Amino acid sequence: MTIQKIKGLVENRFDLILDTKSRKREIVYARCVYYKLCVDYTSKTRTDIGKELNRDHATVHHGLKLFENIKMYADPQFNIYLELKSKLDTLNLIKQKDYQPEVYYKEKYRTNLLMNRDLYKFSKDLILRLKLMDNKFTIKFKTELDNIINNKQNDFNTRTSK
Repeated sequence: MTIQKIKGLVENRFDLILDTKSRKREIVYARCVYYKLCVDYTSKTRTDIGKELNRDHATVHHGLKLFENIKMYADPQFNIYLELKSKLDTLNLIKQKDYQPEVYYKEKYRTNLLMNRDLYKFSKDLILRLKLMDNKFTIKFKTELDNIINNKQNDFNTRTSK
């Protein structure tokens, strides 16, 4: 993510120009949001971030402190920050999907795999408890669970072999 792209997103969302010489509250707060997004999503120094708006590193540092006030008092600008942050997260995921598909899909399906593992453990525990109670449905549950597991393994094997 580049600081120019972040600048464009912030300017479009706030509908103003960030590098104007003004101390109006909405412009100052928009700059704070810009500073915070740049620090979060780029590896640029505060000097580089400030140069984009004709400001120095101390102004960026002060803007980041001011951003904490915006966050603490839950100003409407903070909601805009959250909205832009989610948009940038989505753009990063799309970029990651294009450049590192294995990392993207691993993270995407990791939670599903963990949930399936927990469900499998729960099912095995349920079968064991039913067996201890001499329940007549124990064998049926076990065969159904085995069928589901076999189907999932077959699906996985056919996908990986293609």
